[in-house]
Amino acid sequence: MQTHAGLKRTVPIDSPQFLESITMLNQRRRLALVAWRSILERPTSRADLERKYHELLSAADGMEKEGLINGEEWRKLARKAAACFDETKY
Repeated sequence: MQTHAGLKRTVPIDSPQFLESITMLNQRRRLALVAWRSILERPTSRADLERKYHELLSAADGMEKEGLINGEEWRKLARKAAACFDETKY
């Protein structure tokens, strides 16, 4: 029996529950990435830049822990957060 490792429980690939689970996982992923992007694009004062940077990293950590993104995707988000921090802190 084949299963999908990113799901919280083992679901056979040939079952209707598998497709439903994947769809729900993709929706959660999309919503989490939209939320992350909204944090990134939110206007921030210079005084709050460091807090925003840590908020972005924390959101990326949560997505990785939930299995919504992998390590490579986490690194991309972390680099974008760092670039935003570096560009706007001066």
